[in-house]
Amino acid sequence: MGLYRTSAIGMCGWLLGASAAMALTPPAGIEIDGSWLGKLTLSGGADGYAFVQSGTSQSSFNGNNVTGTRLANALISLQKTSGLIQFNMAIGANTGAIPLGTAPVQASVTTLATGPLYYGYLTIAPPGSRVTFSAGQLISLEGFEAGTDWYNSNLFTSELFYTQSSMFRGAEASYRGKKFNATIAWGDGYETGVFNTIQAVATYQLPHGQSISAYYAGPLGRVGLNAKTYAVTGHYGDPASFATVGTYGPYYANSQMFGAYYTWTNGTLSLTPEIQYQYAKADAKLVQPGWAAMSKFSSNLGVALFADYPIPNTPYEIGAMAEYFTSNGPDSWFIAPGAQGAGFAVTPSWQHKNLFIRASAGYLHLLNGSYAGDGQTGAFGNAAHGRDVVQGLLEAGILF
Repeated sequence: MGLYRTSAIGMCGWLLGASAAMALTPPAGIEIDGSWLGKLTLSGGADGYAFVQSGTSQSSFNGNNVTGTRLANALISLQKTSGLIQFNMAIGANTGAIPLGTAPVQASVTTLATGPLYYGYLTIAPPGSRVTFSAGQLISLEGFEAGTDWYNSNLFTSELFYTQSSMFRGAEASYRGKKFNATIAWGDGYETGVFNTIQAVATYQLPHGQSISAYYAGPLGRVGLNAKTYAVTGHYGDPASFATVGTYGPYYANSQMFGAYYTWTNGTLSLTPEIQYQYAKADAKLVQPGWAAMSKFSSNLGVALFADYPIPNTPYEIGAMAEYFTSNGPDSWFIAPGAQGAGFAVTPSWQHKNLFIRASAGYLHLLNGSYAGDGQTGAFGNAAHGRDVVQGLLEAGILF
Protein backbone atom coordinates (compact mmCIF):
# COMPACT_ATOMS: atom_id res chain seq x y z
CA MET A 1 0.00 0.00 0.00
CA GLY A 2 1.31 3.46 -0.85
CA LEU A 3 4.86 2.31 -1.60
CA TYR A 4 5.58 -0.37 -4.13
CA ARG A 5 8.60 -2.57 -3.82
CA THR A 6 11.83 -1.46 -5.42
CA SER A 7 14.15 -3.91 -7.13
CA ALA A 8 17.86 -3.68 -7.75
CA ILE A 9 19.26 -2.31 -10.95
CA GLY A 10 21.75 -4.72 -12.40
CA MET A 11 20.93 -7.25 -9.69
CA CYS A 12 23.27 -10.16 -9.90
CA GLY A 13 23.09 -13.72 -8.69
CA TRP A 14 20.23 -16.07 -8.04
CA LEU A 15 17.69 -13.43 -7.01
CA LEU A 16 17.50 -12.03 -10.51
CA GLY A 17 17.24 -15.50 -11.98
CA ALA A 18 14.42 -16.36 -9.61
CA SER A 19 12.44 -13.31 -10.54
CA ALA A 20 13.09 -13.09 -14.26
CA ALA A 21 10.12 -10.95 -15.17
CA MET A 22 12.31 -8.81 -17.38
CA ALA A 23 11.14 -7.32 -20.65
CA LEU A 24 14.19 -5.13 -21.16
CA THR A 25 17.85 -6.08 -21.33
CA PRO A 26 20.08 -3.69 -19.38
CA PRO A 27 23.63 -3.28 -20.70
CA ALA A 28 26.49 -4.89 -18.82
CA GLY A 29 27.26 -1.70 -16.89
CA ILE A 30 30.35 0.45 -16.71
CA GLU A 31 33.39 -1.20 -15.13
CA ILE A 32 35.42 1.01 -12.80
CA ASP A 33 38.85 0.41 -11.30
CA GLY A 34 38.17 0.94 -7.61
CA SER A 35 41.84 0.72 -6.60
CA TRP A 36 41.99 -1.11 -3.25
CA LEU A 37 38.24 -1.77 -3.48
CA GLY A 38 38.70 -3.85 -6.61
CA LYS A 39 36.51 -3.90 -9.70
CA LEU A 40 33.26 -1.94 -9.41
CA THR A 41 30.27 -1.82 -11.75
CA LEU A 42 28.19 1.31 -12.31
CA SER A 43 24.77 1.01 -13.92
CA GLY A 44 21.43 2.75 -13.89
CA GLY A 45 18.55 4.13 -15.83
CA ALA A 46 15.85 6.74 -16.09
CA ASP A 47 12.37 6.66 -17.55
CA GLY A 48 9.13 8.58 -17.58
CA TYR A 49 5.66 8.10 -18.98
CA ALA A 50 2.49 9.79 -20.11
CA PHE A 51 -0.82 8.31 -18.98
CA VAL A 52 -4.51 8.41 -19.79
CA GLN A 53 -7.25 6.78 -17.74
CA SER A 54 -10.99 6.52 -17.30
CA GLY A 55 -13.03 6.59 -14.11
CA THR A 56 -11.38 9.59 -12.48
CA SER A 57 -12.89 11.90 -9.87
CA GLN A 58 -12.02 13.49 -6.55
CA SER A 59 -13.35 10.39 -4.81
CA SER A 60 -11.97 7.75 -7.18
CA PHE A 61 -9.39 5.16 -6.15
CA ASN A 62 -7.28 5.99 -9.23
CA GLY A 63 -7.27 9.74 -8.60
CA ASN A 64 -8.58 12.80 -10.39
CA ASN A 65 -6.19 13.11 -13.36
CA VAL A 66 -7.47 11.90 -16.73
CA THR A 67 -4.11 12.56 -18.38
CA GLY A 68 -0.66 13.53 -17.20
CA THR A 69 3.05 12.79 -17.17
CA ARG A 70 5.24 11.31 -14.47
CA LEU A 71 8.92 10.64 -13.84
CA ALA A 72 9.02 6.92 -13.09
CA ASN A 73 12.64 6.19 -12.16
CA ALA A 74 16.02 7.90 -12.01
CA LEU A 75 18.40 5.46 -10.37
CA ILE A 76 22.15 4.82 -10.25
CA SER A 77 23.61 1.59 -8.88
CA LEU A 78 27.16 0.83 -7.78
CA GLN A 79 28.16 -2.71 -6.91
CA LYS A 80 31.16 -4.82 -6.07
CA THR A 81 30.51 -8.50 -6.76
CA SER A 82 33.89 -10.12 -6.14
CA GLY A 83 36.10 -10.76 -3.14
CA LEU A 84 35.31 -11.54 0.48
CA ILE A 85 33.57 -8.21 1.12
CA GLN A 86 31.09 -7.04 -1.49
CA PHE A 87 28.43 -4.34 -1.63
CA ASN A 88 25.45 -3.20 -3.67
CA MET A 89 23.79 0.19 -3.47
CA ALA A 90 21.45 2.41 -5.47
CA ILE A 91 20.47 6.05 -5.10
CA GLY A 92 17.82 8.12 -6.81
CA ALA A 93 14.08 8.48 -7.23
CA ASN A 94 11.62 5.68 -7.83
CA THR A 95 7.82 5.46 -7.93
CA GLY A 96 7.70 1.72 -7.76
CA ALA A 97 5.92 -0.12 -10.54
CA ILE A 98 2.23 0.83 -10.95
CA PRO A 99 -0.41 -1.66 -9.78
CA LEU A 100 -3.29 -1.78 -12.27
CA GLY A 101 -6.16 0.45 -11.16
CA THR A 102 -4.12 2.74 -8.88
CA ALA A 103 -3.27 6.41 -9.34
CA PRO A 104 -0.02 7.19 -11.23
CA VAL A 105 2.60 8.47 -8.77
CA GLN A 106 5.52 10.85 -9.24
CA ALA A 107 8.99 9.47 -8.48
CA SER A 108 10.27 10.58 -5.10
CA VAL A 109 13.31 10.36 -2.82
CA THR A 110 11.20 10.96 0.30
CA THR A 111 9.40 7.63 0.64
CA LEU A 112 11.97 5.54 2.52
CA ALA A 113 13.62 6.29 5.85
CA THR A 114 16.95 6.27 4.02
CA GLY A 115 15.79 8.96 1.58
CA PRO A 116 17.65 8.82 -1.76
CA LEU A 117 19.37 5.57 -0.73
CA TYR A 118 16.95 3.01 -2.11
CA TYR A 119 19.01 0.02 -1.14
CA GLY A 120 22.49 -0.43 0.21
CA TYR A 121 24.01 -3.48 1.82
CA LEU A 122 27.30 -5.21 2.52
CA THR A 123 27.81 -8.87 1.65
CA ILE A 124 30.29 -11.30 3.13
CA ALA A 125 31.10 -13.98 0.53
CA PRO A 126 33.65 -16.49 1.91
CA PRO A 127 35.83 -17.89 -0.91
CA GLY A 128 34.62 -21.26 -2.14
CA SER A 129 31.43 -21.09 -0.09
CA ARG A 130 27.90 -21.36 -1.48
CA VAL A 131 26.63 -19.28 1.46
CA THR A 132 26.77 -15.49 1.68
CA PHE A 133 25.63 -13.05 4.36
CA SER A 134 24.26 -9.54 3.75
CA ALA A 135 23.11 -6.68 5.97
CA GLY A 136 21.78 -3.18 5.41
CA GLN A 137 18.86 -1.73 3.48
CA LEU A 138 17.70 -4.87 1.68
CA ILE A 139 15.28 -5.73 -1.13
CA SER A 140 12.07 -7.56 -0.25
CA LEU A 141 12.06 -11.27 -1.08
CA GLU A 142 8.32 -11.36 -1.74
CA GLY A 143 6.75 -12.14 -5.10
CA PHE A 144 7.66 -12.48 -8.76
CA GLU A 145 7.29 -8.86 -9.87
CA ALA A 146 9.95 -6.20 -9.36
CA GLY A 147 9.45 -2.63 -8.21
CA THR A 148 11.57 -1.02 -10.94
CA ASP A 149 9.40 -1.20 -14.03
CA TRP A 150 12.08 -2.12 -16.58
CA TYR A 151 12.58 -5.41 -14.75
CA ASN A 152 8.98 -6.41 -15.47
CA SER A 153 7.51 -7.56 -18.77
CA ASN A 154 4.50 -5.33 -18.03
CA LEU A 155 4.31 -1.69 -17.03
CA PHE A 156 1.32 -2.44 -14.81
CA THR A 157 1.77 -4.80 -11.88
CA SER A 158 -0.76 -7.00 -10.13
CA GLU A 159 -2.75 -6.76 -6.91
CA LEU A 160 -0.38 -9.34 -5.45
CA PHE A 161 2.46 -6.85 -5.80
CA TYR A 162 0.42 -4.08 -4.16
CA THR A 163 0.20 -5.83 -0.78
CA GLN A 164 3.86 -6.85 -0.60
CA SER A 165 6.51 -4.93 1.32
CA SER A 166 9.19 -2.78 -0.28
CA MET A 167 12.66 -2.31 1.14
CA PHE A 168 13.47 -3.38 4.68
CA ARG A 169 16.37 -3.03 7.07
CA GLY A 170 17.94 -6.21 8.34
CA ALA A 171 20.22 -9.13 7.54
CA GLU A 172 19.96 -12.20 5.34
CA ALA A 173 21.77 -15.42 4.53
CA SER A 174 21.73 -16.87 1.02
CA TYR A 175 22.62 -20.27 -0.36
CA ARG A 176 23.31 -20.71 -4.05
CA GLY A 177 23.59 -24.23 -5.44
CA LYS A 178 23.58 -25.69 -8.92
CA LYS A 179 19.81 -26.15 -8.97
CA PHE A 180 18.57 -24.93 -5.60
CA ASN A 181 18.84 -21.39 -4.23
CA ALA A 182 17.43 -20.01 -0.98
CA THR A 183 17.53 -16.84 1.11
CA ILE A 184 16.21 -16.20 4.60
CA ALA A 185 16.10 -12.71 6.10
CA TRP A 186 15.40 -11.08 9.46
CA GLY A 187 14.34 -7.45 9.47
CA ASP A 188 11.72 -4.79 10.00
CA GLY A 189 9.23 -5.87 7.33
CA TYR A 190 7.42 -2.80 6.03
CA GLU A 191 10.34 -0.65 7.25
CA THR A 192 8.70 -0.23 10.65
CA GLY A 193 11.81 -0.19 12.81
CA VAL A 194 10.42 -3.23 14.65
CA PHE A 195 12.83 -6.08 13.94
CA ASN A 196 10.64 -9.15 14.25
CA THR A 197 9.87 -10.16 10.65
CA ILE A 198 11.12 -13.16 8.71
CA GLN A 199 11.22 -13.31 4.92
CA ALA A 200 12.29 -16.34 2.94
CA VAL A 201 12.37 -17.49 -0.67
CA ALA A 202 13.54 -20.71 -2.29
CA THR A 203 13.94 -21.51 -5.99
CA TYR A 204 14.51 -24.84 -7.69
CA GLN A 205 15.73 -24.90 -11.28
CA LEU A 206 13.96 -27.52 -13.38
CA PRO A 207 15.04 -28.90 -16.78
CA HIS A 208 14.61 -26.88 -19.98
CA GLY A 209 14.96 -23.48 -18.30
CA GLN A 210 11.96 -23.86 -16.03
CA SER A 211 11.87 -23.07 -12.31
CA ILE A 212 9.59 -23.06 -9.30
CA SER A 213 9.81 -20.65 -6.36
CA ALA A 214 8.06 -20.32 -3.01
CA TYR A 215 8.20 -17.42 -0.57
CA TYR A 216 7.03 -16.46 2.91
CA ALA A 217 6.93 -13.29 5.00
CA GLY A 218 5.55 -12.55 8.44
CA PRO A 219 6.34 -11.15 11.89
CA LEU A 220 6.98 -13.36 14.92
CA GLY A 221 5.18 -10.88 17.17
CA ARG A 222 2.98 -7.80 17.13
CA VAL A 223 3.98 -4.63 15.24
CA GLY A 224 2.35 -1.80 17.19
CA LEU A 225 0.12 0.95 15.85
CA ASN A 226 2.63 3.73 16.57
CA ALA A 227 5.55 2.16 14.72
CA LYS A 228 6.57 4.21 11.69
CA THR A 229 6.39 2.94 8.14
CA TYR A 230 6.85 4.40 4.65
CA ALA A 231 6.73 8.20 4.26
CA VAL A 232 3.67 9.74 2.66
CA THR A 233 4.47 13.46 2.72
CA GLY A 234 7.28 15.85 3.49
CA HIS A 235 10.96 15.10 4.01
CA TYR A 236 12.40 11.70 4.79
CA GLY A 237 14.35 13.18 7.70
CA ASP A 238 11.16 14.40 9.38
CA PRO A 239 9.47 11.63 11.43
CA ALA A 240 6.16 13.49 11.12
CA SER A 241 6.12 12.77 7.38
CA PHE A 242 5.96 9.01 7.89
CA ALA A 243 2.78 7.04 8.21
CA THR A 244 2.29 4.93 11.29
CA VAL A 245 1.40 1.28 11.12
CA GLY A 246 -2.02 2.34 12.37
CA THR A 247 -2.71 4.83 9.56
CA TYR A 248 -1.01 2.74 6.87
CA GLY A 249 -3.06 -0.33 7.74
CA PRO A 250 -1.96 -2.50 10.69
CA TYR A 251 -2.94 -5.70 8.88
CA TYR A 252 -0.04 -5.35 6.41
CA ALA A 253 2.81 -5.36 8.94
CA ASN A 254 0.98 -7.91 11.11
CA SER A 255 0.13 -10.35 8.32
CA GLN A 256 1.42 -13.74 7.29
CA MET A 257 2.12 -14.13 3.56
CA PHE A 258 2.62 -17.31 1.53
CA GLY A 259 3.22 -17.41 -2.20
CA ALA A 260 4.62 -19.43 -5.07
CA TYR A 261 5.27 -19.04 -8.80
CA TYR A 262 6.35 -21.35 -11.60
CA THR A 263 8.12 -20.25 -14.78
CA TRP A 264 7.69 -22.27 -17.98
CA THR A 265 9.68 -21.44 -21.10
CA ASN A 266 9.50 -22.58 -24.71
CA GLY A 267 11.91 -20.82 -27.02
CA THR A 268 11.61 -17.12 -26.23
CA LEU A 269 8.12 -17.44 -24.73
CA SER A 270 7.82 -17.58 -20.95
CA LEU A 271 4.69 -18.04 -18.83
CA THR A 272 4.62 -17.57 -15.05
CA PRO A 273 1.55 -18.29 -12.92
CA GLU A 274 1.69 -16.96 -9.35
CA ILE A 275 -0.52 -17.46 -6.30
CA GLN A 276 -0.33 -15.49 -3.06
CA TYR A 277 -2.30 -15.82 0.17
CA GLN A 278 -2.07 -13.28 2.98
CA TYR A 279 -3.97 -13.15 6.26
CA ALA A 280 -4.13 -11.20 9.51
CA LYS A 281 -5.63 -12.52 12.74
CA ALA A 282 -7.90 -10.44 14.94
CA ASP A 283 -5.96 -8.47 17.57
CA ALA A 284 -7.84 -6.28 20.06
CA LYS A 285 -4.68 -4.27 20.79
CA LEU A 286 -4.53 -3.19 17.12
CA VAL A 287 -8.17 -2.12 16.80
CA GLN A 288 -8.53 1.68 16.57
CA PRO A 289 -11.60 3.72 17.59
CA GLY A 290 -14.06 3.97 14.71
CA TRP A 291 -12.20 1.35 12.64
CA ALA A 292 -13.21 -2.25 12.06
CA ALA A 293 -9.70 -3.23 10.91
CA MET A 294 -8.09 -6.04 12.93
CA SER A 295 -11.34 -6.71 14.81
CA LYS A 296 -11.81 -9.99 12.96
CA PHE A 297 -9.77 -12.40 10.89
CA SER A 298 -9.23 -11.24 7.31
CA SER A 299 -7.43 -12.59 4.27
CA ASN A 300 -6.49 -11.76 0.72
CA LEU A 301 -5.96 -14.18 -2.15
CA GLY A 302 -4.43 -13.19 -5.47
CA VAL A 303 -3.60 -15.20 -8.57
CA ALA A 304 -1.91 -13.91 -11.70
CA LEU A 305 -0.47 -15.14 -14.98
CA PHE A 306 2.47 -13.31 -16.56
CA ALA A 307 3.60 -13.78 -20.15
CA ASP A 308 6.65 -12.48 -21.97
CA TYR A 309 7.46 -13.02 -25.65
CA PRO A 310 10.57 -11.44 -27.21
CA ILE A 311 9.98 -11.61 -30.96
CA PRO A 312 13.05 -13.38 -32.41
CA ASN A 313 15.50 -11.30 -34.44
CA THR A 314 13.62 -8.05 -33.78
CA PRO A 315 13.87 -5.28 -31.17
CA TYR A 316 10.27 -5.94 -30.12
CA GLU A 317 8.80 -7.78 -27.18
CA ILE A 318 5.27 -8.34 -25.88
CA GLY A 319 4.33 -8.74 -22.24
CA ALA A 320 0.93 -9.54 -20.78
CA MET A 321 -0.62 -10.04 -17.35
CA ALA A 322 -3.99 -11.34 -16.15
CA GLU A 323 -5.08 -11.31 -12.52
CA TYR A 324 -7.87 -12.19 -10.10
CA PHE A 325 -8.09 -11.21 -6.44
CA THR A 326 -10.54 -11.66 -3.60
CA SER A 327 -10.53 -10.74 0.07
CA ASN A 328 -12.72 -11.13 3.12
CA GLY A 329 -13.01 -9.60 6.56
CA PRO A 330 -12.82 -5.97 7.73
CA ASP A 331 -9.34 -5.12 6.41
CA SER A 332 -8.77 -3.13 3.21
CA TRP A 333 -6.01 -5.09 1.48
CA PHE A 334 -6.65 -3.51 -1.93
CA ILE A 335 -9.29 -0.87 -2.78
CA ALA A 336 -11.75 -1.82 0.00
CA PRO A 337 -12.68 -4.50 2.54
CA GLY A 338 -14.06 -7.53 0.76
CA ALA A 339 -12.78 -6.33 -2.62
CA GLN A 340 -12.90 -8.82 -5.46
CA GLY A 341 -11.87 -8.15 -9.03
CA ALA A 342 -10.18 -9.20 -12.23
CA GLY A 343 -8.01 -7.42 -14.77
CA PHE A 344 -5.47 -7.72 -17.53
CA ALA A 345 -2.76 -5.65 -19.21
CA VAL A 346 -0.72 -5.88 -22.43
CA THR A 347 2.67 -4.20 -22.92
CA PRO A 348 4.53 -4.10 -26.25
CA SER A 349 8.16 -2.92 -25.96
CA TRP A 350 10.88 -1.68 -28.30
CA GLN A 351 14.53 -1.53 -27.30
CA HIS A 352 17.59 -0.40 -29.22
CA LYS A 353 20.76 -0.81 -27.18
CA ASN A 354 20.34 1.64 -24.29
CA LEU A 355 17.06 3.21 -25.38
CA PHE A 356 13.57 1.80 -24.94
CA ILE A 357 9.94 2.74 -25.58
CA ARG A 358 6.98 0.85 -24.15
CA ALA A 359 3.21 1.21 -24.28
CA SER A 360 0.72 -0.51 -22.02
CA ALA A 361 -3.05 -0.80 -21.85
CA GLY A 362 -4.87 -2.28 -18.88
CA TYR A 363 -8.43 -2.95 -17.72
CA LEU A 364 -9.69 -3.70 -14.20
CA HIS A 365 -13.23 -4.75 -13.23
CA LEU A 366 -14.34 -4.69 -9.60
CA LEU A 367 -16.71 -7.52 -8.72
CA ASN A 368 -17.19 -6.58 -5.08
CA GLY A 369 -16.08 -3.94 -2.58
CA SER A 370 -17.11 -0.36 -1.81
CA TYR A 371 -14.25 2.15 -1.91
CA ALA A 372 -16.67 4.92 -0.87
CA GLY A 373 -17.74 2.84 2.11
CA ASP A 374 -21.44 3.35 1.38
CA GLY A 375 -22.22 -0.26 0.60
CA GLN A 376 -22.41 0.25 -3.18
CA THR A 377 -19.86 -1.77 -5.12
CA GLY A 378 -17.40 0.48 -6.95
CA ALA A 379 -14.16 2.42 -6.74
CA PHE A 380 -13.99 4.61 -9.85
CA GLY A 381 -15.77 7.60 -11.36
CA ASN A 382 -18.26 9.92 -9.69
CA ALA A 383 -18.88 9.04 -6.04
CA ALA A 384 -16.57 6.03 -6.60
CA HIS A 385 -19.51 3.95 -7.78
CA GLY A 386 -17.97 2.76 -11.07
CA ARG A 387 -16.71 -0.80 -11.31
CA ASP A 388 -14.45 -0.42 -14.35
CA VAL A 389 -11.25 1.44 -15.14
CA VAL A 390 -9.17 1.55 -18.33
CA GLN A 391 -5.60 2.87 -18.14
CA GLY A 392 -2.93 3.49 -20.75
CA LEU A 393 0.77 4.34 -20.46
CA LEU A 394 3.42 5.42 -22.95
CA GLU A 395 6.93 5.20 -21.53
CA ALA A 396 10.40 6.10 -22.77
CA GLY A 397 13.72 5.63 -21.04
CA ILE A 398 17.42 4.91 -21.12
CA LEU A 399 19.55 2.25 -19.43
CA PHE A 400 23.31 2.25 -18.94
